[in-house]
Amino acid sequence: TGLRDLAALPHEPDLTGRIRRPGGGRYRYEQHYPEIDRAFLAVLAVHTAGDPMNEQVRWTNLTCAQIGRLLAEQQGIVVSETVVRQLLRKHHYRRRKAQKNKP
Repeated sequence: TGLRDLAALPHEPDLTGRIRRPGGGRYRYEQHYPEIDRAFLAVLAVHTAGDPMNEQVRWTNLTCAQIGRLLAEQQGIVVSETVVRQLLRKHHYRRRKAQKNKP
């Protein structure tokens, strides 16, 4: 079985702790879509608000699913909600929903 197969190998196996070679796996979304930052900011341009006292604080009223849908419809870029969350974090956006005012 497995141990006998390992013993039959002509050389010592590399037991450095890695199973796969470095660099393997799926390409990041920036490599598939180099224009994704520009497209993301274009989608959020209309749906962005911020703190007038602090330029670093920005938020949007769109959900991750809505942003992903708008990216697909307007820009032709299909990404998951996880990628949208990463983009929100990368560009320092927060999710904020409008609050109702009492009369």
